[in-house]
Amino acid sequence: MSRNTKDKTENWIQVFDSDAMYMIFTHKKCLPHTSISSFDLDDTLVTTSSGKKFSTSSTDWKFLNGYVVPKLQVFSETSKIVIFTNQKGLTHNGALDDAKCKEFQNRVESISKALEEVGVFIQVFAALEENIYRKPLPAMFDELLVGHNGGLKIDKSTSFYVGDAAGRMERKVKGKKVKKDFSCSDRNFASNLKIKFYTPEEFFLKEAPVSYENDAIDVTKFGRRDTKKTEDILNVNKTHEMVIFVGSPASGKSSFYEKYFKPNGYQWVNQDTLGSKSACLSAARKSIINNSVVIDNTNPSIEIREEYITIANKAGYQVRCVFFDYDKKISFHLNKFRAMVSTKKIPDIAIHSYFKKLELPTIAEGFKEVVKIPFEIDDCFKSAEERELFEMLF
Repeated sequence: MSRNTKDKTENWIQVFDSDAMYMIFTHKKCLPHTSISSFDLDDTLVTTSSGKKFSTSSTDWKFLNGYVVPKLQVFSETSKIVIFTNQKGLTHNGALDDAKCKEFQNRVESISKALEEVGVFIQVFAALEENIYRKPLPAMFDELLVGHNGGLKIDKSTSFYVGDAAGRMERKVKGKKVKKDFSCSDRNFASNLKIKFYTPEEFFLKEAPVSYENDAIDVTKFGRRDTKKTEDILNVNKTHEMVIFVGSPASGKSSFYEKYFKPNGYQWVNQDTLGSKSACLSAARKSIINNSVVIDNTNPSIEIREEYITIANKAGYQVRCVFFDYDKKISFHLNKFRAMVSTKKIPDIAIHSYFKKLELPTIAEGFKEVVKIPFEIDDCFKSAEERELFEMLF
């Protein structure tokens, strides 16, 4: 199976292109409905029959417990049964693994056949890459809404999602220790869709909800950045100076430079553009001659900042620091958003590395001033849809 294709068989639609990689399975008797009863697949509806963490073949599965099928039978009478599942393991470096893909399709068809025998007909959406189709983002649900539900409007008040990635902490169940959930993506998926959410234990076993911790951050709780107030805080003037940025990857430093410093003639030194620290130091020495300059790198350590401060001192320039005082969760959110609307996602390890190395900047290093920039939302979205995407839980 190649990319840049849209293949359709009797039951499957497969979309593999640069912006979307997903598959949709629809049983021929799975009919459109205004109410959607939706579920994750692995460790929610099914688990491995081998006892291993991941299935070893298309037949290595069994229903999670004895309550799954009866419950699906009940809800199939008044709603459409839909499965939304992330299956990035079917790809490698953006390319589809044909063998794994076929095995997954056979497993889905095997599950569908077992449910067909008890009068339950399913539709399955599988996201294959880390993009807007991957939970907790809503594009798979949007795809259902737009093209795979007969044009019917969905009643979200009667729809719900069940999944095991719920952010639950390590806990004991019947005396046995249960590991914390690997993420909160299923809970956040339901939240982004504005539908009810249940864990498998709550839905099938009627267990009470347990405490959880969300690994995403709600950016709607933060204020909007006031441009005039920010300009006043930065106090950009005609005095020649060096400004050293300190901030994590994907924190919007370059956009900040473009908006607040470039219009005032500040030169720009950036390692992503120049390629190495030595090139940045060389550019700083040249740029600072009769110019103000911004060092737009992460600059987490005192040692790195000292090299630039020395250059400024030799030129007789004052040095200020602009510190992007953002929580790590904010950095991850910004990184994921940026990857969806513009540039390639920065590896998570780069963000972890920055925060591990971070030494908080102080005046004692030789700065005239350390300007702290808290996280606030800049109104720089290209559309209402882009803003809506930004405000979702990732």
